[in-house]
Amino acid sequence: LKPFWLHISRTIWKPPVTHFTLSAMRLTLPVRAVCIHFLAATTAQDADSCAEISDLEKCAEGNCFPHYAEARQSCVDAEPVDCKIRGDHSTANTLALLVSDGLSNNDLRNAFRQLVLQLPSAAWDGGSGAGQKQEAVARDLAELAAKNFREPALYKGLSALLISDACYLKRFEKDPWPCETYKSTLLDLGFEAANVKEVSLFEVITANLAGKEAQEYAHINDDLRQLLHPSSGDAKVANMDSFRSYVAQKGNWEPLVELFKSVDVIGVSGGSPDFLEFAMSISPYVKEHIAKEVGEGRIVYTGRSAGAMVAGVDSALTTEMIPQLWNHLGVTRHGLGLVGSCAIRPHYNANTWDKASEMYQDTLDINVVRMPNGEGIMCKGIQCKMVGMAHDLQWSSDKQAPPKITVDEKHTIPHQQGRSAYSSGDSSYSLKSDQDLGHNLRASLPEKPSLGSDNPKCRLCYLKVATGSTIDSKEWIDSGCEAACASHKDFATPDKLYSVSDRQVISQRSSAEPAHPLLLAAGAFPALMTLGIILRSVSQRREYDLDARSMHRETRRFPPEE
Repeated sequence: LKPFWLHISRTIWKPPVTHFTLSAMRLTLPVRAVCIHFLAATTAQDADSCAEISDLEKCAEGNCFPHYAEARQSCVDAEPVDCKIRGDHSTANTLALLVSDGLSNNDLRNAFRQLVLQLPSAAWDGGSGAGQKQEAVARDLAELAAKNFREPALYKGLSALLISDACYLKRFEKDPWPCETYKSTLLDLGFEAANVKEVSLFEVITANLAGKEAQEYAHINDDLRQLLHPSSGDAKVANMDSFRSYVAQKGNWEPLVELFKSVDVIGVSGGSPDFLEFAMSISPYVKEHIAKEVGEGRIVYTGRSAGAMVAGVDSALTTEMIPQLWNHLGVTRHGLGLVGSCAIRPHYNANTWDKASEMYQDTLDINVVRMPNGEGIMCKGIQCKMVGMAHDLQWSSDKQAPPKITVDEKHTIPHQQGRSAYSSGDSSYSLKSDQDLGHNLRASLPEKPSLGSDNPKCRLCYLKVATGSTIDSKEWIDSGCEAACASHKDFATPDKLYSVSDRQVISQRSSAEPAHPLLLAAGAFPALMTLGIILRSVSQRREYDLDARSMHRETRRFPPEE
């Protein structure tokens, strides 16, 4: 009966905000929550049911995972994610945990712990790894949860390398938000401070330049600043092609090779996925080494936000893309591919990202993981599943203060992706059928945009439409999208475009083919009537567009962190 009930559950799950009332009990519950409890009840006789597993170490296997809520802990279903990890020698032992806002709850801290326990015993200094792992497995998880999984005895002797390149561009901002790294988290878990090293790959390379290269690239930071904030004219950027060629020479890899020696955990911060992808691609050694060591189970990779995105097969599902970095630094959309065919959309909010995620995975034939704050995807071997508990973040005006975390325990199901209107598979998203967009914009967009292209400006334009940042043709034109996407149009231009700015009908009739004056006179009255109807419709549409745009902008994250 499992496949049958799974089909029924997906069908019932589809309406994301539908509620019903159990009047006798005077309770109002989300349909999907009731569905899950009902589904659990129907499978209670199954010996492998998560609800029957009392050993939480065993619960972490298969499609189950522990959930910690205040003093309570239970074994619950974890949504499996099909990332199609190949399972050959280079990927069969994958150890990866990708999250939105760090190890922000005990579910995620436990998931990280579970991956660390999969490391070979030789990873621990002094040859004591086998004993440390054995003692860790014997510890009471309830006591560990009460300490937020602080466990110095387990993490002693392990080395962590924290890569902060996603934050590199913050140095060019006047009042930046602090870099969200893993350093304080790992120290809180019990890592030894001397064994936690935080670096920028880009800085490691530039600090080790010598001779003519040191002179040639001495002003590389000034070039980056000019690229991001051009003061006048075109930005003057150092020749990054020659810089890449220099670093790619095997003899110039030595600083990076030394950096990755004896590393057991790699933690990658949030920030700019563009610059992070660039830094990891400066030398082919970095991506190849990380993919090999993580896939073969010798390194645990954990990435938050941008660090999670770059670990996926595609790292560019974002509206914080910086086109000039793509153009001048050779940034691409290709990530590390640590989690098979999955791409990560962190900080997922259905109102903003559901349509874009559906469009992205349908166009590129990949699996987009819809990952809210508080949730993560854990891949152990070839099996991936959701772990964590979705929560809301409230930031204060004090940029140094941590955000306030709010969890709705009653109406949120742990270990699940963010809700989607397309989860049943019965429908898909199309730009041309999106009624939230202005009529003229909708008519001028393709069914499937060219997201596989490395044209960054056009990719950004399509994503802003799908996320509700651009909803009418005036914005599309004013932001340069019409010009940027001109070479990607696979559709016919409509006969007439209605200008939103001046409320006039713009005809595409050639000026060399004027209409006969008698025809104009005969048709003047009906034409005026038609024009009046059109103007009224456009005016009403504009009012709706403004309301919709305001609604979408209120949902944007604060502060930005990808």
